[in-house]
Amino acid sequence: MKRSMITVLIVVLMAGGFAQAGRQTYELTPFDGYTGIQASAINDSGMVVGYCTNPSGALLKSFVWTPSGGMVALEDQTYARDVNSSGMIVGENKNGDSLYWSDSTSASQKITAAGTNGGIAIGVNDAGQVVGRTGYTEANPRVGYLWDATNGITLISETQQANAVNSSAEVVGNQQFRWTASGGLVKIGTDDDTWGTVYDINDAGTAVGYLGDTGGFMQTSDGTITALGTLSGCSNSYAMGINELGQVVGDCDYGSKAFLYEGGTMTAVEDLLDAGSGWSDLKYANDINENGWIVGTGTLNGESAAFVMVPEPATMSLLALGGLGVLLRRRRRTA
Repeated sequence: MKRSMITVLIVVLMAGGFAQAGRQTYELTPFDGYTGIQASAINDSGMVVGYCTNPSGALLKSFVWTPSGGMVALEDQTYARDVNSSGMIVGENKNGDSLYWSDSTSASQKITAAGTNGGIAIGVNDAGQVVGRTGYTEANPRVGYLWDATNGITLISETQQANAVNSSAEVVGNQQFRWTASGGLVKIGTDDDTWGTVYDINDAGTAVGYLGDTGGFMQTSDGTITALGTLSGCSNSYAMGINELGQVVGDCDYGSKAFLYEGGTMTAVEDLLDAGSGWSDLKYANDINENGWIVGTGTLNGESAAFVMVPEPATMSLLALGGLGVLLRRRRRTA
């Protein structure tokens, strides 16, 4: 998770632990004419970004979902990948241009690197620094980048893709790397971890991802690596997102089951649902915000849908403040 600090109110409400709290699960369905949906990221105010697809891949449309406004379409033929606390959104179009939207009502703007097209934009921090990878030409191989409106593009050599950036401008990405402007590239993992990907990093410097020998992992800022293990019936795990509380989400066996890892314990996100809720096959958990809200994809009553799973105490406090309205399409609760 690449977002800002949580409030004292939410810390108090969450003190009992997420896995022990009740929760509500909200449904995000594809736009008309689309059959698939991917919820990519969520910020601390509950703004979710992602994209809808059809089976052939010919149709593509990004979206923003908010508790008060529901699904709002961004531009056609674009992927929305991440959103920061101020509502800045990043992604790309099918032409291979990195994009950002200042907010959900703005037209996209391109991020370009000299000699290449813009590739894809994958992560953004609260300062508006964007990471991703450039496009590819023979003279300019694909590399990870860091971009902001003031300094432009910084190319991070010998990397294929940058996935996330925290408030200290520490970048993580493919080929097991951490990067800072002062320290350059540092490889994560043991000698036996000959390949892997780092998907996210929080402001405390804890990184998560997958390593070839270790599997799903988290690494704290002092370099200590913890293997997360996997769920029963699975052979491996992939950690995709982390918040400032150290809660980690991801999936096992390439989308077999979504998980939440908290306090040394891995739980299937499906197990947090009511029996008979209509939800099944919660395959992917892609992000978690500082209030413990999880976003991912699964199946609801036989149809592809994205979910926003909200811990009950935090939800009830927001309801009292008017933060969640009747525009939400579905409400589920587990005692």
